Amino acid sequence: MKRKLVSIGLSLTTMVWLVGASFPVAGAATTAELQAQIAALLQQIQALQAQLGTAGTGTVTSSFTRDLTVGSKGTDVSALQQVLINAGFLNIAAPTAYFGPLTRTALAAWQKSRSISPAVGYFGPLTRAAIGSTAGTTTTGTTGPVVVVPAGTDLVVSLAADTPGARTLGSGTAFNPALKVSLTAGSKAVNVTGVTLMKSGFVANTNLNGVDVVDASGVRHGNVITSINADNTIGITFPAAPITVAAGQSTSFLVRFNLLTGNYNGTVGFSVAAASAITADTTSISGTFPITGNAMNVVNGGSALASTTLDVLTSTGSSTLNVDPAAEQEITKFRIQENSSNEGVYLWSLTLYNYGNASAGDYGDVQLLDQTGTVLASANPVGQNVTFNLATPFFIDKGLTKDFTVKAKLLGGTTKTVQLVVYNNYDIDMRGATTGVSVIPGAGTNDSSFPVGNGFNIQTIGSGTATLTRTTDSPSNAITPGANNVVLAKYSFKPTGENMELRQVSFYIATSTVGAHVLTGTVYVKVNGATVYSTGASSVSATTASTFTLSTYAIATQGQDNYITIESSIPSTATAIDSYQVKEFDIIQVKRLVTNDLLDPATAATDGIALAVKAAALSVTTLAQPTANSVVVGTNGYVFAQIQLNSQAGGEDVSVTKIIVTDTSSDSLYTGITNLVMYNGDPNAGGTALTTSASTATNAATVTFNFSSAITVARATPVNLYLTANVASSTSASVTHTFRVASSTSALTAVGKDTGNSLTNGSDITFAGNGQAQTIVTSGNLTVSLVSGAGASPSTAQTAQIGTSQGTWFAFKLTSQYELQKITSLKLTATSSGSTGLATSTLINVKLYQDTAATPFAQASQFASCANGECTLTFPSSGTVDNLLSAAVPTTGTTIYVKADIGAGGVSNLGNSFKLSIASTTHITVKGAVSASTSGTVTGAPTASAFTFVVPQSVAVSAGSVNTESGTGAGITVASFKIANNGTAPILLSTSTLTFTNGGSASTSLNFKIYASTVGGGETDTSGWNSGNGYTAVAGTTGASSTISFATTTITAAEQQIDGGSHRWFTIKTSAAAANNNTFQFSVSALGNILFNAAESSLGYSGNPSSDSDLTDTIMDLYMSGVPSLATVTAKT
Repeated sequence: MKRKLVSIGLSLTTMVWLVGASFPVAGAATTAELQAQIAALLQQIQALQAQLGTAGTGTVTSSFTRDLTVGSKGTDVSALQQVLINAGFLNIAAPTAYFGPLTRTALAAWQKSRSISPAVGYFGPLTRAAIGSTAGTTTTGTTGPVVVVPAGTDLVVSLAADTPGARTLGSGTAFNPALKVSLTAGSKAVNVTGVTLMKSGFVANTNLNGVDVVDASGVRHGNVITSINADNTIGITFPAAPITVAAGQSTSFLVRFNLLTGNYNGTVGFSVAAASAITADTTSISGTFPITGNAMNVVNGGSALASTTLDVLTSTGSSTLNVDPAAEQEITKFRIQENSSNEGVYLWSLTLYNYGNASAGDYGDVQLLDQTGTVLASANPVGQNVTFNLATPFFIDKGLTKDFTVKAKLLGGTTKTVQLVVYNNYDIDMRGATTGVSVIPGAGTNDSSFPVGNGFNIQTIGSGTATLTRTTDSPSNAITPGANNVVLAKYSFKPTGENMELRQVSFYIATSTVGAHVLTGTVYVKVNGATVYSTGASSVSATTASTFTLSTYAIATQGQDNYITIESSIPSTATAIDSYQVKEFDIIQVKRLVTNDLLDPATAATDGIALAVKAAALSVTTLAQPTANSVVVGTNGYVFAQIQLNSQAGGEDVSVTKIIVTDTSSDSLYTGITNLVMYNGDPNAGGTALTTSASTATNAATVTFNFSSAITVARATPVNLYLTANVASSTSASVTHTFRVASSTSALTAVGKDTGNSLTNGSDITFAGNGQAQTIVTSGNLTVSLVSGAGASPSTAQTAQIGTSQGTWFAFKLTSQYELQKITSLKLTATSSGSTGLATSTLINVKLYQDTAATPFAQASQFASCANGECTLTFPSSGTVDNLLSAAVPTTGTTIYVKADIGAGGVSNLGNSFKLSIASTTHITVKGAVSASTSGTVTGAPTASAFTFVVPQSVAVSAGSVNTESGTGAGITVASFKIANNGTAPILLSTSTLTFTNGGSASTSLNFKIYASTVGGGETDTSGWNSGNGYTAVAGTTGASSTISFATTTITAAEQQIDGGSHRWFTIKTSAAAANNNTFQFSVSALGNILFNAAESSLGYSGNPSSDSDLTDTIMDLYMSGVPSLATVTAKT
């Protein structure tokens, strides 16, 4: 209400000042007369209020999540400003989204009114909370009712609920919101194409500098109207860009106005008088008319607002710029000056209009730069307009002048003009830094009226130019005799500014030998692949450039590389001494299609690259494969040599029709080698046997291969030839044969594939490689080697429980050499580590497997005999076989796996140990697959690396946990181990010693004690032995000792026992004080360091069935699995 009273009072004052002259005055007015005039004015205001309707309220809400202060920007700043505007503390036309000094002052006043301390204009947590509690802050906008579109009506027009409230505005301000109109469509979409507004109030029409309409997104529709009709109507039409109201939806438009700078005041308002004032694609429009906005009070803004001028800076007046899509070129300059010194201003946006005739596609990437050269904004033209929207508004302090440069890239449009001007004073958005309101600039002195700049800086886009360059991919490689349509040179012709028609070129083609081996056929000039000129090669000079008028005028597109090639054919008679080069190529005449003139584009004459002729060439190399080796007599199809033919160094593919092969024999005997065959490609991988016109079945010092069909050696891919032959059974042993292609004047016959030119041995054809000696032997060899690891021969000692099925106990590899070997017999040996020997019943169901086969190739029920700690088993057990294996042993090798069962309880002898081997090279007999020789040498007698120990059940020792740092006093824990009985029968710790390895570095001489838990006890339980006192070590009592042993002879039977499925923990402690930094690192370093006993009566079967079947024995010293190692313990004081 307070704000309404202030508004009414201001209105009264204004109206008295404006209309006082209309009352009859007979002289100086008396007090009574003035009171009567005021009363009359009040009655008029009441009547106006009745017409305008009852003022309502609307709410402004926002979510504030951060502190705000001077310099802050964003939508939350706009929301805060709206609250302050609604509350009457911030007197600006509309929120600016920038927190400036004016916002700070208004916020401080609002804080003070709310008793928020300190009231300094900082928007922090206290103020946010207070704003949040007043979400219903009222505005002076008129609240519109819920819009219902009546049947038969397409569009309802109404006053928007958030229409701008009445406020005081200063002269010289722009984009002031005055009236917001809501548009609601019925069942179909409606396009609004115009509106007629009625202006009211006491501000003279001539002081209104422009009225426009923007949609809900802030986009202007139609022109800014700067001239108001005599009847106060303003017609704004926008048929080309209508405001579309979707069916069943609502939108709005906002009426804004600009005020001229000047010393005047009054009121101004706008209304929509009737439905007929809305132009749309329908006439079925309804609403409550007139729709009237709030009256705005206007006062002189000169004392508070910024006052600016905009001027153009002259340079050359008019100049010519060349098309250059890559470079920014200066178009024009402007100057903005703040004159009032009331406040600084921010430049938010600037719209320029092109007075020239260049289209939007002729220039682009337009930049606005400040006087330091910093780019403030970039834009591309849209139609004739270029609009700069500055992401960060540019500040011009009060009283200062700033200059701005506009640059652009010229993309085309030769002879057209670019002249960028500020067409209207409202095309520049500048806002006061303190007041936050938009201000309208005046014109400067160089151009004293808007449009500013239309008489200056006309830039003409110059006529086209062009460049000619040799391309980077212009040919440089050697050329081949007889090649057709060879590209001799390649150029790029690039017009700039306008397209050009190519008309004349000049060039000549130089040769290294004038008059000899000249080009043949036709010379072609092509543009972008299309022939534009051709002439006989004889018509092109080899010494002087000639001008050629093209038969087809090709159009070269501006801004693009247009490729020109010179092509011809190379004579088949050309040799390596010849070369060809396009010289002094130039564009002599073009027609510029925009400028429409003929001229020499003044490009530089440019040479191509000299292209040397490369005749056919061939390298013949006898490779180092196969390596020197031995070959068994009777071998057929043996590869004695590999020969590579390579034509990559030449200028064309090569055809080979003859090769002579030389054999260097150690005894000059050649007849033992027969049936020589040459293959193209590996004969074992699909190579093709090459037929010859004469037999090569008989060997000699030289053998000639005359091929029935020529071998084509392509430059891209070498050819590999394989020479094979048979070795007769009667061939002498130890004789060597070395095959190769030796250098000679007749070693090969070859020609160029396309030209047919002959290649000369020793020059065009080169030779390399000596081959490898192959030795004739009477029989092959067999190598036998151990295969260890998981699933093969055990590499470390291990335990195996009775009843184990088909464990792998041994593996070895057989490899043939010189010829494949058959295995005619094989003998296995099992060796025991104990004094009792190995029973034949311990390893049963012995089976031999080859590689990954699932079926054994040999098997036996058990080892045949055992004596002196060894058992043996021979395959075959009787008689003879040609080969135990399904095929002869390959030269790449094959692996044999020996698998067997461990006999069950009462069958195997507990405590037996074994490792398998082929004990002697005589335990494998062989026969050559080719020679049938049985005298082949066998090398290697592999033996498994470790023993396997037979146990009744799994008993395992594992590591516990220890503190890696402890004290130095006696009784510190240095080791913890667990012995778990994983079987069902109880076991007894062996009465031999328990041996541990100490890898520490203690220097102090001290002893250790071992403690045990009760059966099934925890890791920290030490009560199980000697009433919790443990037993002292009997060996390794000094700190430097590496072996620590504890005697178990004194422990009781109860202390020995570990029940089936249970365990005991064992703890080792020092029995004396250790020195600082002494270390202890305990482990069970090998199987057998801790053993156990098992009573036959507990097991339920005889543990030594090879001796007796009673159950009265105790099987002694059985192996536990596990070799655990603990972390190092360091004694610290």
